[in-house]
Amino acid sequence: WSGETAVCSPLHCVELTAPENAFVKMPCTTEYTSSCKLVCEDGFHVESYLNTFEWMQSCVLTDKGNVTWTEAKICIDHDECINNTHKCDHTCHNIQGGYVCSCDDGYRLEGNYSCKDIDECDN
Repeated sequence: WSGETAVCSPLHCVELTAPENAFVKMPCTTEYTSSCKLVCEDGFHVESYLNTFEWMQSCVLTDKGNVTWTEAKICIDHDECINNTHKCDHTCHNIQGGYVCSCDDGYRLEGNYSCKDIDECDN
């Protein structure tokens, strides 16, 4: 405080910003002791936690008397092909934030996931 009268004001963290490939789920306040939920975008998960797609961060007091958000997480690509969470009939190809399907020889992709037999006699 300064002057003759102590003036107390509430503690606030800076506005919480989401890391890449994530977003802050609203509402989220910056008041000391508040917590905010962060969510990975579709096709991503929290690093080191395979099936975790969201986490909480809290506005806390540090040892030095400052307020800050607890440690942020990182959202990384969720490899649907390796984790076998894809819908491909034949072959899955992982891409950043998702996957694409392809078919074996003699088949063609119908829609995004299904492989249909190509009838060579019709051609």
